[in-house]
Amino acid sequence: MDFQEKESETSSLFTSIIIGQNATGKSNILKLIMEMFRSFDIYKKDPSKKPNIPCSFLLRYTLDENTYEIATTALETVKTRGRGTEKHYVYYKNKPIEHVDSKDIKDLLLTTKKYKPYEINLSELEFPSVLLANSIMLTDKFNSANTDFYKYLGVRNPRSPSTAGTRTYIRKTTEYIVECLARKDFRIELSKLLDFLGLDNDLNITYVPKYRKLFWNENITIELFHNYFNNWKESFKRDSEPWGRKGYLDIKDDPDKVAVIVSFLNSTSKKLIPYGQGGRYFAYNLLKESDINDDFETIKVLDKLDLVSYPSLHFSRNYKQYNFEQSSSGETHFISSFIGLLSQIKNNGLILIDEPEISLHPNWQIEYIYFLKTIFKEYPSCHFVIATHSHFILSDLLPDSSNIIALSRNESGNIENIKINYNTYGWSVDEILYKVFNVRSTRNKFFENDLRNLYNLITNYPDDKEQIKCLINRLSDFQISSDDPLVKLLDSAKEVLNNA
Repeated sequence: MDFQEKESETSSLFTSIIIGQNATGKSNILKLIMEMFRSFDIYKKDPSKKPNIPCSFLLRYTLDENTYEIATTALETVKTRGRGTEKHYVYYKNKPIEHVDSKDIKDLLLTTKKYKPYEINLSELEFPSVLLANSIMLTDKFNSANTDFYKYLGVRNPRSPSTAGTRTYIRKTTEYIVECLARKDFRIELSKLLDFLGLDNDLNITYVPKYRKLFWNENITIELFHNYFNNWKESFKRDSEPWGRKGYLDIKDDPDKVAVIVSFLNSTSKKLIPYGQGGRYFAYNLLKESDINDDFETIKVLDKLDLVSYPSLHFSRNYKQYNFEQSSSGETHFISSFIGLLSQIKNNGLILIDEPEISLHPNWQIEYIYFLKTIFKEYPSCHFVIATHSHFILSDLLPDSSNIIALSRNESGNIENIKINYNTYGWSVDEILYKVFNVRSTRNKFFENDLRNLYNLITNYPDDKEQIKCLINRLSDFQISSDDPLVKLLDSAKEVLNNA
């Protein structure tokens, strides 16, 4: 399966799009790519943690001027006591490339001696600068455990992978934003994101103080700060230990950190903004203010001390602010996904995205690839691999920096990789549905045109065998019932070919 059959002819990042019906393994392919790179990066750093990839494979990828390969090698498979067989792996650098058909991979893996001069040690293997996995599905198949190399940017909670929540997602998005604020051009990229969504160039983050009478009264001292936490039963008027007590124990012996916290409490107390029935909050404009960069580490400590609420993001449309939690699901997913990617992306990175079209309006789906390449234009050496069901996304693929991988089950139930030789850029929805996704409808003009052309050929130009055969093959790809009139037309066309 080739994700990039040729070198990109532009300076733009490359996108590979995986399409196919349900149960053709699109998400599993992304998972396998993720597990291979993630596992071997861990293995390289810790030889005791050998990968356990559940299949034979040959993985080939290019970084800068060099091509690397990782492959299972049947010749070196060994039997271990009580554990059946254990795969061994071989690594190559700049080995001559030859086409590998999926059914011949086992034969290729048996020919390791032929390529001995190109073999390298695991320690010499280079990997992409970063591996990112992005999905907004609760059922995504990515590993949610981050490493220094691999980052999971999905909605599931890494501490509890089977759960996810809006607050967790918003907290992660907020952290991603603040992490990036000091980076050159991030605010410009963020402004483009807001503009694409039809939002004002205005983004605020707010926090609500907790235990305001104790800590947010402009008169807190270091002595009082310690006293409140040490005498928590009297201070917090509760029998059980307050949530922030553990956070306090982590910092109580660091006088400099305590001094910074107390100073922040006093200075911020003077700037609290009233709301509702006696409420107060403090806020930062993320697109204009720089104080958040300096204050964010302190705010994270206050969060562990349980002295501030979880952060709230506020967007603006037509100069009317609203909370991120009030956003449409499409806005929430789009903003969180792109901000997550912006916070972690590096040149020479590999980015895996599973079904980005979920909850997105068709107009956003049509512009998705264009916007992706616009926002991440400063990372031209990155490769995005996207699994999708969306025919809209395919309409914006530029052939010199994209390719399509189509998966389908054959009559035997095996999954096949079908080569797509079309340039889908600018195609209509009907044309993509028909020619790429093999979906026909009574109103699909391309399907109707093929029917008319086939009828015209067998009636008036029966000698044009090549064109007749081409149309028969295309129309035969569709599932049709035995009483469909198309069956009779196809039979008649086949008779013309047989009578040649």
